Amino acid sequence: MLYKQVSSMESVDLFFMKITSTKILAKLTLIGIFSLMYFCVEAREEEVEAEIGKKVAMQVVELVEKNGLAPKKQSDFLYAKNQLLSNFEDSSKFVSKEKIYSDIQSLLDTTDSDGHSRILSSIQLNSRFIATPTASLSDGKFYKIIKTEQGDVLSFTLPQTRDYRLEAQRKYISNVMAELKKGIAEWRPCAIVLDFTEQKGGSAAAPLLVLEPFLSENNSAKFVKNRGERLALVDLPTLRKQYTYVAAEFPNELKRFADGPIAVVSGARTASAGEMLEMAMLGEERRAKSFGWKTAGYTTANKNYSLIDGGTLVLSETRYALGDRPPIIGGIQPLETASSTDSLEMVLERAASWAAHHSALCTQNFAADKPKQ
Repeated sequence: MLYKQVSSMESVDLFFMKITSTKILAKLTLIGIFSLMYFCVEAREEEVEAEIGKKVAMQVVELVEKNGLAPKKQSDFLYAKNQLLSNFEDSSKFVSKEKIYSDIQSLLDTTDSDGHSRILSSIQLNSRFIATPTASLSDGKFYKIIKTEQGDVLSFTLPQTRDYRLEAQRKYISNVMAELKKGIAEWRPCAIVLDFTEQKGGSAAAPLLVLEPFLSENNSAKFVKNRGERLALVDLPTLRKQYTYVAAEFPNELKRFADGPIAVVSGARTASAGEMLEMAMLGEERRAKSFGWKTAGYTTANKNYSLIDGGTLVLSETRYALGDRPPIIGGIQPLETASSTDSLEMVLERAASWAAHHSALCTQNFAADKPKQ
């Protein structure tokens, strides 16, 4: 998938998968990094068999203890664990599913995951994510041209999506590439700015496929597991295979800028999947620079586990880092921070100016346009 395998488990998840040609279809449809900070636990009020409830609770506890990010306070974690398991101490044959889910969420909230770990009922998962349409890709909504002294720069606002299904990924890529093709053909921009201010979370699967031309084998972005193990955030050969599999009929228009500078703009609403995408771009350290404001701070990557009652545990298992540097906790601070009085337009213009100044394509165009002495 998008990420290297870091677990021997064969469950479908965000970044813990083996890639084989026979498994790509089944697994691609289930990729997703969810933006969950806006959701509360809304499990239906119903009773389940105590035996089933206990198995769910024990499954969650085992996964959190084995793979989850460490508790902020061990004493709080142990208290929440005891509260959860106390639901099964009497001889009742049935227990409240709402109470079990609430206690599980309390347990998850004790981990150092920025509130990013969640338990979702099957109803929530279906209604909140699968039924959520891909962000509107109306003409002119997500790109514009910024004029600089060195030439025209494409400002590309990468659309948000929460739909990680295969057909949704294909539609996302086809729509994005169709619009980019028109804009690039008309303006012939010599550099690009990646605007992540609308990347408020959801699925990173299709957006990362769109951004593949900017990634190299030397990318320094890492996942950092709970015991300090570091793994590459992006498996580039696999990512390229995925693009071919999902959208081979739509050539990636961003290849025009593949070898140039990478200007990234983020803001306070850049969250979760958006923050992961930003880290992937910043992993191209020698040619990447970030502008704007500190991101939302959901800088953990999640793995999805199916529970025996039909629910889903979304467990934060890794943080992000660049190279050997400390893991990022909280929001990502841009290299060039904007002030509270700066507008997004001002920041985009500064980013465009930097990108044009460092773009060989802009330099060539500028030299060609200069009048001969």
